[in-house]
Amino acid sequence: MNAPITLQSRVESYLAERRLGFKLKSPGHMLMSFARYVDALDQPGPLTLEVMTAWARQNQREPETPVTWGQRFLRLRPFI
Repeated sequence: MNAPITLQSRVESYLAERRLGFKLKSPGHMLMSFARYVDALDQPGPLTLEVMTAWARQNQREPETPVTWGQRFLRLRPFI
């Protein structure tokens, strides 16, 4: 039986491909943080805006402000 493919493994593959000849504008740590968050939810089905918003709003390193939430959410926007 095959193990399920996690979002973390997909993000790792995406980042590895992006790093081949292209300079990433930002490190992939936010995408990996999001992938860990989603994998921990163990939620079947497609990603929802509610899941993305919940991740953007839970930040332990910076002040919890709408500006911070918006910056985190912008990292996910290309994948919507």
